[in-house]
Amino acid sequence: MLNRFRGIMVCMLILCGGSAAFGEEGAGTSRFLFLPFDSSAAGKYAYLADGVHSMLASRLAAKSGVKLVDSSVHAMDLKQLETTGGDRQQAAAVFARLQTDFLVSGAVYATDSGLNVQAVVSSAESTVEPRSFTTVAEGEDQIISAIGTLADDIVDKVINRQSPESKQIVDAENEGMAGFQTEHPEKQYKKGLYGGGSIVSSEGSEVKVTAKGVKRSATIPVVIVGMDTGDLDGDGVVEIVFVSSTKLQIFRYSESKFEKIGSHSFRPTYKIHAVNVADLDRDGKAEIYISANEQFRVASMILRWSAADGLKVEQDNIPWFLRPLHLPGEGMILAGQMSNSDPATGFVARGIYRLVKNEDGRIHRGAKLPVPVRVNLFDFVWADIDGDGTSELVTIDRNEKILVYDDKSELTWVSEGNYGGSRNYFGPARSEGEGGGSHNVGSVSTTDRDLAFIPTRLVAGDIDGDGRQEVIIGRNKRQTPFFLRNFREYDGGSIACLGWSESSLIEVWATNTIPGYISDYSFMLAKDTGAKTVAEGTKAQLFVGQVPDSTFLGFLAAKESKILVYEIELPEK
Repeated sequence: MLNRFRGIMVCMLILCGGSAAFGEEGAGTSRFLFLPFDSSAAGKYAYLADGVHSMLASRLAAKSGVKLVDSSVHAMDLKQLETTGGDRQQAAAVFARLQTDFLVSGAVYATDSGLNVQAVVSSAESTVEPRSFTTVAEGEDQIISAIGTLADDIVDKVINRQSPESKQIVDAENEGMAGFQTEHPEKQYKKGLYGGGSIVSSEGSEVKVTAKGVKRSATIPVVIVGMDTGDLDGDGVVEIVFVSSTKLQIFRYSESKFEKIGSHSFRPTYKIHAVNVADLDRDGKAEIYISANEQFRVASMILRWSAADGLKVEQDNIPWFLRPLHLPGEGMILAGQMSNSDPATGFVARGIYRLVKNEDGRIHRGAKLPVPVRVNLFDFVWADIDGDGTSELVTIDRNEKILVYDDKSELTWVSEGNYGGSRNYFGPARSEGEGGGSHNVGSVSTTDRDLAFIPTRLVAGDIDGDGRQEVIIGRNKRQTPFFLRNFREYDGGSIACLGWSESSLIEVWATNTIPGYISDYSFMLAKDTGAKTVAEGTKAQLFVGQVPDSTFLGFLAAKESKILVYEIELPEK
C-alpha cells in the first residue's frame, strides 16, 4: 500500500510538473512531440506508465531550447503519419503540419530489477536514423532521478550534437588522427565497414569463434521469405528448404556446391510467412511445415520430400498457423495459433496451443502453452540460458526488444539493442486487406489494420558446451522510425549469438554486416548434420537467406536472393 501511495504521489508530481512544459518558441528551438508509450509489459508499474511518459516530457521541456508540441490537437495527423509508409514527401508534409522536429515514442517494462524505460527519438529529417535511449529505476523513489538522467541524455545526444560547429570540430579531429589509429575489428564490424564473410568474437567474450569462410549460392530469382534445414529423406545429408511468398524450393549443399533438387509452386493468392523443417513423427525423415494464408483464410500445409517421389503434400488447408517447437522436458511438438477477423490484432487470435493428430491424421487443438498473452507463435523460444536445469522464455516484442521471462513468468531482463527485425507478418498481403477479395471480412483500410509482424528466427542451443544454452537471433538494421507501426525497411544486418552473463544476455559472437536484408537462417552443429555436408574441421554451419540489395524503399522491387553458408570453427571442450 505504501509503495502504491508513493507511486500515486510520483504521478501527481509528474503531471503537475508538466503543466509548464509548453514554453515560448524562439530561435534555435527544438520541437518535440510525444507519442503514448507502450505499457503492455509494464506489469506492476502499469499505473505509472502515463506518469513516466509525462514526466520525461516535462523534464525535457525544462531544458533550454526545447519546446513541446501538444499531441492532442494533432491526432489525425499522427494517425496519418503512422500509415505514410515509405512516402518521404507525404511524411515531410505531415511533420510540417505537426510543426515538430522530433517524435518521441517508447515503452515501459517491469523487470525484477525495477522499472525499465526505453525511448526512441525520430527526426523529421528522413536521412537521420532514430536514436534509442534507456534508463532503469530500481524503485519508485528513483524514478524521478532516472527520468531526469534520461532527459539529459536525449538533450546531449540529439540536440547538442546537432551543432554544425561541434560536428566540424569532431570531423577535424578524426581526420587529423586517421593515419595513426587502427580500430579493433569488432568496432569496425559494428560500424558495418566490411561485408558479410566472417564471424567475429565479441569484445570480452571468452568463446573464440571463427569462420573458415562463407559460400554463396548463385542468384536465385525469387525473394526468400523463410528458410530452414533438415534431413528430408533420412540419408544423413541436410537439405535446405526455402520459400518465397508463393514458391518452395529445395537445395542440397555438398562439397561447397549448391544443387537444386525440388520445387513446388502455390497459387498466386497464397501467402507464406514461415517454413520449418522437423521430424515430429520420429521416422528419421523430416517433414516441411508451411504456415500461410490464402487471402483472409489460414491455409497452412505439411509436405514431404524424397528423391524417388519428389515433393508430396501430406496435408493442406490446415486452419492453424504452424510451428514445430521444442517444449522443455518433452522435445519437439507442433504448436499453432488461430486467426480472427479483427484487423486491429493483425488477424491473429490470442493463445498458442499444442496441436495433436486424431487417428485419421487430422490436426486439432490440445493444451494451451504457458506464454504471455501478447506473445505470438513465432515470437519466442524456451532456453536454459543460465544452466540451472530450468528453461527461461526468451521473446521478441513488437518494439524489436528481447525479453527474458523466468520459470515463474516474471520479466527479468529487456535488451537495449534491437533484434529480430523483420518485414514478415501474419495475414493477407496489405493490398488484399485494403482492396477486398473473395475471403475478405469487409473493407479494411490501412489505418484500421495493425500488422502482427513475425520476428526473425530464434534458435536456442548449447553451442560452446558449457551447459548453458545460447540464443541466436538476427538483427536487421532498421531504417524506418518505430512510430510507423505498419511499415518496416532495413539496410544491412547481422546474426548474433547471445549468452547469459551476470543477469543479462550479452553478445558472444556475430557475423560481419551482411548487405541488404536477412530473411531467415538456420544454425546446425556439425554433429547434427551429415558427414557429406560439412567441411573438414568445421564444428557448425550457419545458413542464411539474404536479399542482397537494401530493402530501404526498394524491397517491393527486389526480385532475387542468395543463400550463404558459414563454416564455423568452435573451441574444443
